[in-house]
Amino acid sequence: CNFVVHDKCLKTVVSPCSSVAPTLVKTPVAHCWSEPAHHRRRHCNVCRKKLDDTYAIRCEVCEYYVHVECGDFTVANCKDCATFVPEKCNQKVVQLHHWREGNLPANSKCVVDKKTCWAAECLAGMRCEWCGYTVHAMCAEKVPLDCTFGLLEPIMLPPSAVSIPRTEVPMEAIIGVQSRRKDTLSPRSISEEFTSGDYKIRDQEETPRGSAKEREEKDEEVVKVFDGNSSLRRRMFRLVTISRTANVKEFLTAALRAFHVPPDNSKTYLTDAYSADETEVEDPLPVTKLTRRDGKRPAVFLRYRLVSYTILTEWDPWEMLFWSICYGTIHFTKMAK
Repeated sequence: CNFVVHDKCLKTVVSPCSSVAPTLVKTPVAHCWSEPAHHRRRHCNVCRKKLDDTYAIRCEVCEYYVHVECGDFTVANCKDCATFVPEKCNQKVVQLHHWREGNLPANSKCVVDKKTCWAAECLAGMRCEWCGYTVHAMCAEKVPLDCTFGLLEPIMLPPSAVSIPRTEVPMEAIIGVQSRRKDTLSPRSISEEFTSGDYKIRDQEETPRGSAKEREEKDEEVVKVFDGNSSLRRRMFRLVTISRTANVKEFLTAALRAFHVPPDNSKTYLTDAYSADETEVEDPLPVTKLTRRDGKRPAVFLRYRLVSYTILTEWDPWEMLFWSICYGTIHFTKMAK
Protein backbone atom coordinates (compact mmCIF):
# COMPACT_ATOMS: atom_id res chain seq x y z
CA CYS A 1 0.00 0.00 0.00
CA ASN A 2 3.06 2.31 -0.15
CA PHE A 3 2.56 3.47 3.43
CA VAL A 4 5.63 5.40 4.61
CA VAL A 5 6.21 6.21 8.26
CA HIS A 6 9.03 7.14 10.63
CA ASP A 7 10.28 4.48 13.00
CA LYS A 8 9.29 6.59 15.98
CA CYS A 9 5.77 7.04 14.54
CA LEU A 10 5.14 3.36 13.88
CA LYS A 11 3.17 2.89 17.10
CA THR A 12 0.75 5.69 16.22
CA VAL A 13 -0.37 4.27 12.85
CA VAL A 14 -4.16 3.83 12.73
CA SER A 15 -4.78 3.56 8.96
CA PRO A 16 -5.45 -0.04 7.84
CA CYS A 17 -3.55 -1.48 4.90
CA SER A 18 -5.44 -1.31 1.60
CA SER A 19 -5.23 -5.11 1.33
CA VAL A 20 -7.34 -5.65 4.47
CA ALA A 21 -9.38 -2.43 4.56
CA PRO A 22 -12.34 -3.89 2.57
CA THR A 23 -12.80 -6.64 5.17
CA LEU A 24 -13.18 -4.08 7.97
CA VAL A 25 -16.25 -2.40 6.49
CA LYS A 26 -19.38 -3.51 8.36
CA THR A 27 -21.95 -1.88 6.05
CA PRO A 28 -20.62 -1.55 2.47
CA VAL A 29 -21.90 1.51 0.60
CA ALA A 30 -20.96 1.96 -3.05
CA HIS A 31 -19.28 5.14 -4.25
CA CYS A 32 -20.70 7.52 -6.85
CA TRP A 33 -17.83 7.96 -9.31
CA SER A 34 -17.18 10.94 -11.53
CA GLU A 35 -15.78 10.88 -15.03
CA PRO A 36 -11.99 10.30 -15.31
CA ALA A 37 -10.10 13.58 -15.09
CA HIS A 38 -6.91 15.17 -13.79
CA HIS A 39 -7.00 16.19 -10.13
CA ARG A 40 -4.16 18.41 -9.00
CA ARG A 41 -2.68 18.28 -5.51
CA ARG A 42 -4.55 15.11 -4.63
CA HIS A 43 -3.43 11.60 -3.65
CA CYS A 44 -4.88 8.19 -4.38
CA ASN A 45 -6.62 6.62 -1.37
CA VAL A 46 -5.55 3.14 -2.51
CA CYS A 47 -1.89 3.38 -3.56
CA ARG A 48 -1.29 6.72 -1.76
CA LYS A 49 0.55 8.22 -4.77
CA LYS A 50 -0.08 11.59 -6.40
CA LEU A 51 -2.75 11.99 -9.07
CA ASP A 52 -1.16 14.89 -10.95
CA ASP A 53 -0.07 13.19 -14.18
CA THR A 54 -2.62 10.39 -14.53
CA TYR A 55 -6.36 10.09 -14.97
CA ALA A 56 -8.27 9.56 -11.75
CA ILE A 57 -11.84 9.31 -10.54
CA ARG A 58 -13.41 10.72 -7.39
CA CYS A 59 -16.50 9.93 -5.39
CA GLU A 60 -18.89 12.86 -5.68
CA VAL A 61 -20.32 12.10 -2.24
CA CYS A 62 -17.38 11.42 0.07
CA GLU A 63 -14.30 12.85 -1.76
CA TYR A 64 -12.63 9.46 -2.28
CA TYR A 65 -9.86 9.78 -4.92
CA VAL A 66 -8.33 6.84 -6.81
CA HIS A 67 -6.40 6.20 -10.01
CA VAL A 68 -8.41 4.65 -12.80
CA GLU A 69 -6.21 1.54 -12.62
CA CYS A 70 -6.73 1.38 -8.83
CA GLY A 71 -10.51 1.36 -9.16
CA ASP A 72 -10.74 -2.41 -8.64
CA PHE A 73 -9.16 -2.11 -5.19
CA THR A 74 -11.36 0.62 -3.72
CA VAL A 75 -13.05 0.28 -0.34
CA ALA A 76 -16.86 0.53 -0.44
CA ASN A 77 -17.13 2.82 2.58
CA CYS A 78 -19.02 5.79 1.16
CA LYS A 79 -21.37 7.85 3.32
CA ASP A 80 -24.63 6.09 4.10
CA CYS A 81 -27.11 8.90 3.50
CA ALA A 82 -30.34 6.92 4.04
CA THR A 83 -30.57 4.85 7.23
CA PHE A 84 -34.23 5.33 8.18
CA VAL A 85 -35.75 2.40 10.08
CA PRO A 86 -39.49 2.65 10.88
CA GLU A 87 -39.15 0.80 14.20
CA LYS A 88 -36.45 3.12 15.57
CA CYS A 89 -36.99 6.50 17.18
CA ASN A 90 -34.91 9.14 15.40
CA GLN A 91 -34.19 10.94 18.67
CA LYS A 92 -32.32 7.88 19.98
CA VAL A 93 -30.18 7.37 16.86
CA VAL A 94 -26.56 8.47 17.29
CA GLN A 95 -24.87 9.80 14.15
CA LEU A 96 -21.20 8.78 14.03
CA HIS A 97 -18.37 10.56 12.27
CA HIS A 98 -17.40 9.38 8.79
CA TRP A 99 -13.64 9.84 8.58
CA ARG A 100 -11.81 10.13 5.26
CA GLU A 101 -8.01 10.11 5.25
CA GLY A 102 -5.94 12.73 3.46
CA ASN A 103 -6.66 15.29 0.72
CA LEU A 104 -7.56 17.90 3.31
CA PRO A 105 -8.10 21.56 2.44
CA ALA A 106 -5.05 23.77 2.71
CA ASN A 107 -4.22 25.17 6.15
CA SER A 108 -6.48 22.66 7.91
CA LYS A 109 -5.98 22.52 11.67
CA CYS A 110 -6.72 19.73 14.10
CA VAL A 111 -9.75 20.38 16.30
CA VAL A 112 -8.02 18.59 19.20
CA ASP A 113 -4.57 20.18 19.47
CA LYS A 114 -5.14 23.15 17.08
CA LYS A 115 -2.04 22.24 15.03
CA THR A 116 -1.71 21.90 11.27
CA CYS A 117 -2.88 18.45 10.14
CA TRP A 118 -2.75 18.68 6.34
CA ALA A 119 0.14 17.94 3.99
CA ALA A 120 0.70 18.45 0.28
CA GLU A 121 3.30 15.66 -0.03
CA CYS A 122 1.30 12.67 1.18
CA LEU A 123 -1.99 11.48 2.65
CA ALA A 124 -2.10 13.01 6.10
CA GLY A 125 -4.82 13.87 8.56
CA MET A 126 -8.49 12.87 8.56
CA ARG A 127 -11.69 14.74 7.83
CA CYS A 128 -15.28 13.96 8.81
CA GLU A 129 -17.48 14.06 5.72
CA TRP A 130 -20.50 15.11 7.78
CA CYS A 131 -19.34 17.89 10.10
CA GLY A 132 -16.05 18.84 8.38
CA TYR A 133 -13.85 18.30 11.46
CA THR A 134 -10.17 17.83 10.57
CA VAL A 135 -7.86 15.96 12.94
CA HIS A 136 -4.60 14.08 13.04
CA ALA A 137 -5.01 10.35 12.54
CA MET A 138 -4.04 9.62 16.14
CA CYS A 139 -6.34 12.39 17.45
CA ALA A 140 -9.50 10.97 15.87
CA GLU A 141 -10.17 8.71 18.85
CA LYS A 142 -10.17 11.77 21.14
CA VAL A 143 -13.10 13.36 19.30
CA PRO A 144 -16.61 12.58 20.71
CA LEU A 145 -18.24 9.68 18.88
CA ASP A 146 -21.48 11.47 18.01
CA CYS A 147 -21.33 13.85 15.05
CA THR A 148 -23.20 17.17 15.28
CA PHE A 149 -22.99 18.02 11.53
CA GLY A 150 -20.99 21.16 12.36
CA LEU A 151 -22.22 24.48 10.98
CA LEU A 152 -24.84 22.75 8.84
CA GLU A 153 -26.69 21.25 11.80
CA PRO A 154 -29.69 23.68 11.64
CA ILE A 155 -30.42 22.76 8.00
CA MET A 156 -29.05 19.22 7.82
CA LEU A 157 -31.49 16.35 7.37
CA PRO A 158 -29.87 13.42 9.21
CA PRO A 159 -29.53 10.07 7.42
CA SER A 160 -31.78 8.45 10.02
CA ALA A 161 -34.67 10.52 8.60
CA VAL A 162 -34.10 9.55 4.95
CA SER A 163 -35.27 6.39 3.19
CA ILE A 164 -34.21 5.08 -0.21
CA PRO A 165 -36.84 5.38 -2.99
CA ARG A 166 -38.65 2.22 -3.92
CA THR A 167 -36.97 0.36 -6.77
CA GLU A 168 -40.18 -0.20 -8.72
CA VAL A 169 -40.73 3.55 -9.12
CA PRO A 170 -39.69 4.77 -12.61
CA MET A 171 -36.44 6.72 -12.71
CA GLU A 172 -38.28 9.62 -14.35
CA ALA A 173 -40.40 10.03 -11.23
CA ILE A 174 -37.38 9.88 -8.90
CA ILE A 175 -35.28 12.51 -10.69
CA GLY A 176 -38.27 14.67 -11.63
CA VAL A 177 -38.11 14.27 -15.43
CA GLN A 178 -41.35 14.03 -17.36
CA SER A 179 -41.30 11.23 -19.91
CA ARG A 180 -42.77 11.82 -23.35
CA ARG A 181 -45.80 9.60 -23.28
CA LYS A 182 -49.06 10.03 -25.13
CA ASP A 183 -51.23 8.84 -22.30
CA THR A 184 -51.77 11.11 -19.34
CA LEU A 185 -50.62 9.79 -16.00
CA SER A 186 -52.35 10.74 -12.79
CA PRO A 187 -50.20 12.41 -10.14
CA ARG A 188 -48.45 10.07 -7.75
CA SER A 189 -48.67 10.53 -4.02
CA ILE A 190 -45.55 11.19 -1.99
CA SER A 191 -45.93 8.06 0.09
CA GLU A 192 -46.35 5.98 -3.06
CA GLU A 193 -43.01 7.03 -4.54
CA PHE A 194 -40.70 7.49 -1.60
CA THR A 195 -42.04 5.47 1.30
CA SER A 196 -40.05 2.58 2.68
CA GLY A 197 -43.11 1.04 4.30
CA ASP A 198 -45.31 -1.90 3.41
CA TYR A 199 -47.88 -0.67 0.89
CA LYS A 200 -50.43 -3.13 -0.42
CA ILE A 201 -50.92 -3.18 -4.20
CA ARG A 202 -53.51 -5.79 -5.03
CA ASP A 203 -56.20 -6.38 -7.62
CA GLN A 204 -57.74 -8.64 -5.01
CA GLU A 205 -57.54 -7.77 -1.37
CA GLU A 206 -54.95 -9.61 0.67
CA THR A 207 -56.13 -11.62 3.64
CA PRO A 208 -54.53 -10.30 6.85
CA ARG A 209 -53.13 -12.44 9.59
CA GLY A 210 -55.68 -14.30 11.64
CA SER A 211 -58.92 -15.88 10.50
CA ALA A 212 -62.25 -14.09 10.23
CA LYS A 213 -63.56 -16.13 13.15
CA GLU A 214 -60.76 -14.90 15.41
CA ARG A 215 -61.48 -11.29 14.45
CA GLU A 216 -65.16 -11.80 15.14
CA GLU A 217 -64.33 -13.12 18.61
CA LYS A 218 -62.09 -10.12 19.29
CA ASP A 219 -64.71 -7.74 17.83
CA GLU A 220 -62.18 -6.22 15.41
CA GLU A 221 -62.43 -4.84 11.88
CA VAL A 222 -59.79 -4.64 9.13
CA VAL A 223 -59.96 -1.27 7.36
CA LYS A 224 -58.09 -0.03 4.30
CA VAL A 225 -56.45 3.39 4.62
CA PHE A 226 -55.69 5.49 1.52
CA ASP A 227 -53.57 8.64 1.67
CA GLY A 228 -55.11 10.32 -1.38
CA ASN A 229 -57.26 9.98 -4.49
CA SER A 230 -54.29 8.78 -6.54
CA SER A 231 -53.62 5.91 -4.15
CA LEU A 232 -57.29 4.90 -4.42
CA ARG A 233 -57.10 4.79 -8.22
CA ARG A 234 -53.93 2.71 -8.06
CA ARG A 235 -55.31 0.51 -5.26
CA MET A 236 -52.41 1.33 -2.95
CA PHE A 237 -53.42 1.18 0.68
CA ARG A 238 -52.41 0.05 4.14
CA LEU A 239 -54.41 -2.22 6.39
CA VAL A 240 -55.18 -1.39 10.00
CA THR A 241 -56.92 -3.65 12.48
CA ILE A 242 -59.15 -1.61 14.76
CA SER A 243 -61.73 -2.49 17.38
CA ARG A 244 -65.35 -1.91 16.39
CA THR A 245 -65.86 0.01 19.62
CA ALA A 246 -62.91 2.37 19.08
CA ASN A 247 -63.50 6.10 18.94
CA VAL A 248 -62.33 8.52 16.24
CA LYS A 249 -59.12 9.44 18.07
CA GLU A 250 -58.02 5.81 18.38
CA PHE A 251 -58.98 5.15 14.76
CA LEU A 252 -56.98 8.16 13.54
CA THR A 253 -53.94 7.23 15.65
CA ALA A 254 -53.89 3.72 14.15
CA ALA A 255 -54.08 5.15 10.62
CA LEU A 256 -51.22 7.58 11.27
CA ARG A 257 -49.05 4.82 12.70
CA ALA A 258 -49.62 2.77 9.55
CA PHE A 259 -47.98 5.58 7.54
CA HIS A 260 -45.28 6.21 10.20
CA VAL A 261 -46.63 9.72 10.80
CA PRO A 262 -46.44 11.27 14.29
CA PRO A 263 -49.91 11.28 15.87
CA ASP A 264 -51.13 14.88 15.61
CA ASN A 265 -54.91 14.64 15.59
CA SER A 266 -55.42 18.38 15.15
CA LYS A 267 -54.08 18.47 11.58
CA THR A 268 -55.51 15.26 10.11
CA TYR A 269 -58.88 13.56 9.91
CA LEU A 270 -60.53 10.50 8.37
CA THR A 271 -63.28 10.35 5.76
CA ASP A 272 -65.38 7.46 4.47
CA ALA A 273 -63.87 6.51 1.11
CA TYR A 274 -66.94 4.62 -0.16
CA SER A 275 -69.63 7.11 0.86
CA ALA A 276 -71.25 9.23 -1.83
CA ASP A 277 -70.11 12.60 -0.44
CA GLU A 278 -67.01 11.36 1.48
CA THR A 279 -68.34 12.24 4.91
CA GLU A 280 -65.96 12.73 7.81
CA VAL A 281 -65.75 9.88 10.31
CA GLU A 282 -67.39 10.86 13.59
CA ASP A 283 -68.17 9.40 17.00
CA PRO A 284 -69.76 7.28 18.31
CA LEU A 285 -68.69 3.90 16.86
CA PRO A 286 -67.04 5.28 13.71
CA VAL A 287 -65.93 1.82 12.48
CA THR A 288 -69.43 0.40 12.38
CA LYS A 289 -70.73 3.46 10.47
CA LEU A 290 -68.36 3.00 7.52
CA THR A 291 -69.90 2.28 4.12
CA ARG A 292 -69.37 -1.29 2.97
CA ARG A 293 -69.39 -2.61 -0.57
CA ASP A 294 -70.05 -6.18 -1.64
CA GLY A 295 -66.97 -8.32 -1.11
CA LYS A 296 -64.77 -5.41 -0.03
CA ARG A 297 -63.54 -4.17 3.29
CA PRO A 298 -64.43 -0.68 4.48
CA ALA A 299 -61.98 2.04 3.48
CA VAL A 300 -61.11 5.52 4.69
CA PHE A 301 -59.10 8.48 3.43
CA LEU A 302 -56.40 10.05 5.59
CA ARG A 303 -56.81 13.76 4.91
CA TYR A 304 -54.90 16.87 5.96
CA ARG A 305 -57.07 19.54 7.50
CA LEU A 306 -56.66 22.98 5.94
CA VAL A 307 -56.55 25.68 8.58
CA SER A 308 -58.77 28.69 8.01
CA TYR A 309 -57.53 32.10 9.12
CA THR A 310 -59.14 35.52 9.25
CA ILE A 311 -56.79 38.46 8.71
CA LEU A 312 -57.61 42.15 8.93
CA THR A 313 -55.72 43.86 6.17
CA GLU A 314 -55.83 46.62 3.57
CA TRP A 315 -56.37 44.06 0.77
CA ASP A 316 -52.96 44.01 -0.86
CA PRO A 317 -53.42 41.43 -3.68
CA TRP A 318 -49.83 40.17 -3.60
CA GLU A 319 -49.87 39.86 0.18
CA MET A 320 -53.17 37.97 0.01
CA LEU A 321 -51.67 35.55 -2.53
CA PHE A 322 -48.59 34.99 -0.34
CA TRP A 323 -50.58 34.17 2.79
CA SER A 324 -52.93 31.92 0.83
CA ILE A 325 -50.01 29.87 -0.51
CA CYS A 326 -48.40 29.57 2.93
CA TYR A 327 -51.42 28.83 5.10
CA GLY A 328 -54.14 27.47 2.85
CA THR A 329 -57.65 28.87 3.14
CA ILE A 330 -57.70 32.45 4.48
CA HIS A 331 -60.64 34.81 4.84
CA PHE A 332 -59.59 38.43 4.29
CA THR A 333 -61.59 41.22 5.91
CA LYS A 334 -60.92 44.81 4.93
CA MET A 335 -59.87 46.87 7.92
CA ALA A 336 -61.52 50.25 8.39
CA LYS A 337 -59.15 53.22 8.41
